[in-house]
Amino acid sequence: MPVLSLIVWQAWAKIHKANMISAIYTTLLLCSYKKNETSAGMVNMKIKYFLLIFIITFGLLTAKQYDLVVCTIFRNEAPWMKEWLDYHIYNGVDKFYLYNHMSEDGYQAVLKPYIESGQVELIDWFQAEWPRAQLDAMKHAIRHAKGKAEWAAMIDMDEFIVCNRKKITRFLRQYERYAGVS
Repeated sequence: MPVLSLIVWQAWAKIHKANMISAIYTTLLLCSYKKNETSAGMVNMKIKYFLLIFIITFGLLTAKQYDLVVCTIFRNEAPWMKEWLDYHIYNGVDKFYLYNHMSEDGYQAVLKPYIESGQVELIDWFQAEWPRAQLDAMKHAIRHAKGKAEWAAMIDMDEFIVCNRKKITRFLRQYERYAGVS
């Protein structure tokens, strides 16, 4: 049973990014399982499984899939995309929502490995009017990231988030109690 509980804990912590207390408590519940022949033992086991199901359900409802997502709209910026993406991935960004605003510069080849790895979600954005196109894309990104990400950054491809000597997500931990940082 401990091996199964370790697998459950790893899957729980990795896939759902649950908090450590819930993951550890889930492991303790699974590790403490003993086959009891008595009715009291069966009741005890049922209570443990009820608690386990509650913890998993609560975690699925509250856990965020990503710590940090970055959303941006771009047009003909393929020469700088790889550097920009790699920099932010190295510094803690989990997911990118990239809005293509009618680019014609071969951006698909640059983005292909990031899309295949699941790090980038590409949205073709055909609204021609500027700056309305950018505003509407960022509104869409906020709705898209809501409930999936703890933090969402709305930046341009010529902007780099810099946190001296810290990954971005580590820097943001000190602001978890606030609704936003600017």
